[in-house]
Amino acid sequence: MLVLQTITAPVRRGPLGRRRRPRPEPAPPEPPPATAPATRITLVGARALEEPADRWLAARDLAAEADGAVAVLNRLLHAHRLAAADPSVRPLSRAQATAVRVGCGAGEQVADGRWTQALEVPPPVPGGRAAVLQPAERLAALLGGRDVALACEDLTLRAREDADAGRWQACAFQLRVALEAALAELEPWVGQAD
Repeated sequence: MLVLQTITAPVRRGPLGRRRRPRPEPAPPEPPPATAPATRITLVGARALEEPADRWLAARDLAAEADGAVAVLNRLLHAHRLAAADPSVRPLSRAQATAVRVGCGAGEQVADGRWTQALEVPPPVPGGRAAVLQPAERLAALLGGRDVALACEDLTLRAREDADAGRWQACAFQLRVALEAALAELEPWVGQAD
């Protein structure tokens, strides 16, 4: 069972019955951090534990449990994207989450995002300093006009998304188009060493 809950921040409202557009207000030099609504996603496995919660948690590969839950969520998002014909619905990754927890609890307790016992799953670790710096350097080059974004790159990323989700037929179609785009787009760069 998948439970989605929106956790909302308080909304500042003017006096009741006010129909005019509110006037801008002075902002303090150091405003407090802004808050935003967040979605809490809970994947509930409906099976009874045959051992105490602490032993069950100790025996789990927490990262694999979390990645499995993200895969289930992404299947739901993909189905929603198709059903709604909305290309803006994108898959999520564990790295995007504010917090990821694996835990145990009873029915409604777990559905409300609470648990009897849980462990926080650390975020995935990027592949070293170079892996962290390369995207920032490329982004700077793209924004500064020193590099160009190619259609084949976007198509390849879409194929990778399909492969990660096990949608092999869609992946194959995307890869074919990505290859055709790459051959066309990279032809003028054949003489470049980089």
